[in-house]
Amino acid sequence: MIAEIINIGAELTQGDALNVNGRILGKKMAESGIKTRVITAVSDDEREIISALEIARKRARFVVTTGGLGPAKDDLAKKALAEMLHLPLIYDEEIMQRIENDFSGNDSNIPPANVSQSLLPKGAKVLENPLGKVFGILFETENNVFILLPDVPAEAQSIFETSIVPFIRGKYFARQSIKSRVLKIIGADYDEIRSKLEDLAAQHNPRLSLLSDKITVKVRITAVADNENSVNMLLDNFEEQIRQKIGADMVSAIDDRKIEDVVASLLALNKMTISTAESCTGGMLASFLTNVSGVSRYFYGGIVAYSNKAKVTLLGVDEDILSEFGAVSEQVAGQMAENAAARFGTNIGVSVSGIAGPSGGTEAKPVGTVCFGLHINGVTRTFTRHFSGTRNIIRENSALSILEELRRALIRNV
Repeated sequence: MIAEIINIGAELTQGDALNVNGRILGKKMAESGIKTRVITAVSDDEREIISALEIARKRARFVVTTGGLGPAKDDLAKKALAEMLHLPLIYDEEIMQRIENDFSGNDSNIPPANVSQSLLPKGAKVLENPLGKVFGILFETENNVFILLPDVPAEAQSIFETSIVPFIRGKYFARQSIKSRVLKIIGADYDEIRSKLEDLAAQHNPRLSLLSDKITVKVRITAVADNENSVNMLLDNFEEQIRQKIGADMVSAIDDRKIEDVVASLLALNKMTISTAESCTGGMLASFLTNVSGVSRYFYGGIVAYSNKAKVTLLGVDEDILSEFGAVSEQVAGQMAENAAARFGTNIGVSVSGIAGPSGGTEAKPVGTVCFGLHINGVTRTFTRHFSGTRNIIRENSALSILEELRRALIRNV
């Protein structure tokens, strides 16, 4: 089954906001066994919304809209749907009672825009909003399912999870279990992974799809079976085939787990402690580590030594080494990692020193050159990576890269 998502809002068409709803709902649809083929953004114009709905209904069974609902949006999505389907808007007493309650029962102070919320296309169902006051709408025809959601991403997602997912599974997958799993591979080459998984991608159940997100390749596998045990077995077997193709230790994290969660578990398992020394990442690495609850058990602290002076005075980097090789060098990164571990008394010291740009690059060391140090129980390893993108992307990719190297090192220690 096919879905199309229409995201309504001038802020989207004018480039003032990212289309977060399109990404969230596309993912949720995929997890529910529905393939989204088109995601469209239209402005707050009723005629444009009707046009988008007309096109979508011809090529998708599920048509999902976000935005254009509620008093601030003049309920444009609801009006457009009613007009397209030639449906009257019917007064709903229960909704009106809720609106009156919101205004302390004084209906004389209720603005007309709020009163209009009590009008529904004839035959439509209300989708409860656990996080807000703007409800969603579900309307079914012989060939289509129309789902209208508010534009606040958290609210749209909440309505989808609490109302639409049970609806889809109950009506379209009542005798089947469907489940997805996402394998995250940090630092891998997308084309290389795609090539290695080419034969598996030709299968239909489980179904495989790839996504490149900065330096992370995400492999989504979706399976359908008669029951949950069977679908889990399909996913487990397919994941094992993927690991055999790309390398057993290449998967950095699974589903909603982040790399820092995995590293935290491995640190606890190995009973090891860690400290950080950062330059270009400016504390981002430490921030990732402290995203995990109970961080003080293994993370003792970090030093942000941005200037050369700070590297010398705070981390004890040798001035001669700095002078000879420069701050962005494996020699300096190695000393930063070793001395962080010594100063904090930890088993592990990790370091990052690089050129995040947009200025500061040279022919020998262009923007995106980043050097890393990984010191574990007296043994130091250094390496260099080259990243592209904006300053923040380079910084984030640097922090993710050293966490991934640490993960692999800890796996070998287990």
